[in-house]
Amino acid sequence: MFFKGKKSNSENPNNPSFSERLNQDFVVHNMPSPVSSGITVRKQSLAAPENHKKTGIMIISGGIILVTGLLYGAYVLIIQPSLETKAPVTEEIVTELPVQPVVQENQPTEIIASSSVESPVIAPITVEAPTTTVNIEEIVTPVQASIIDADSDGLSDEEERLIGSNPNKIDSDGDGNADLIELQNSYNPSGSGRLSSSLSMINYRNPALKYSLIYPKEWLLKNLNDNETILISSADEKYFIQVIHQFNSQRLDISDWYQTEFPDQQAGEVRIAADGSWQGVYNQDKNIFYLSDMIKQNIYIFSLGATEGNTINHERLFELVINSFRVNTK
Repeated sequence: MFFKGKKSNSENPNNPSFSERLNQDFVVHNMPSPVSSGITVRKQSLAAPENHKKTGIMIISGGIILVTGLLYGAYVLIIQPSLETKAPVTEEIVTELPVQPVVQENQPTEIIASSSVESPVIAPITVEAPTTTVNIEEIVTPVQASIIDADSDGLSDEEERLIGSNPNKIDSDGDGNADLIELQNSYNPSGSGRLSSSLSMINYRNPALKYSLIYPKEWLLKNLNDNETILISSADEKYFIQVIHQFNSQRLDISDWYQTEFPDQQAGEVRIAADGSWQGVYNQDKNIFYLSDMIKQNIYIFSLGATEGNTINHERLFELVINSFRVNTK
């Protein structure tokens, strides 16, 4: 009876049976259908991770671009300029290193070449000038010192002693002509006659070139380079007068020759021999005189100098030697 009563209760619509309650529970707890509202919630919950992933990718990409830009900027602004700055320095070192030894090696070669290969105008000066003479000229220094001239006649006391005149008298021989005037005209200021006949002077004749001149007896004369050069020096060798010969290969007038040899220098006083056998020109300092014979075949270079530590003086004596010079003498 209990079973029937149970069964009858299950058939009552207001009292659902066990199977109906089971079905109702299944319906309530079953997975929702694809069209249910629950899937919408699921789709919204899945969308959030995909947006985060895209954002992460964009951040990483932006970071890569930023780092790349920084690296490129560092290369352009820092690394590349430093490379461009260093490159020329390396090139300069490479180009300069071979130049220095070449110059140093060629210096002696050029000196030797100037003795034999240089132009006809310059080469004779270098070849014919003695080594000893060139060294003396190179050590000349313009030391300032007072020149004693007791009688103030334009001749130093030392020069008057060398030519035999009185350093305390303007007119040593009392003939009415000052010592300086007589000397400039090749007369003996201490006596009668020409200066060449004075006992204080020596007459010299060059056997090879056939020219003559006079110089003080107390000074010494040396022939150098087979008589191509003569050196007249004081006994103590502090002062000297040098005469060098070279050929006038282009047969130029002495003024034109001077301008050709020294285009940047202005010539000084021009002189012509009293007998008309030569013409010459001084340099501006008047311690070198360039002389040419009238046939323009030879050049004679006179120079006045002093060794180191001594003043270049004896200008009147230098003038005396030049005035006494005669070419083509027998």
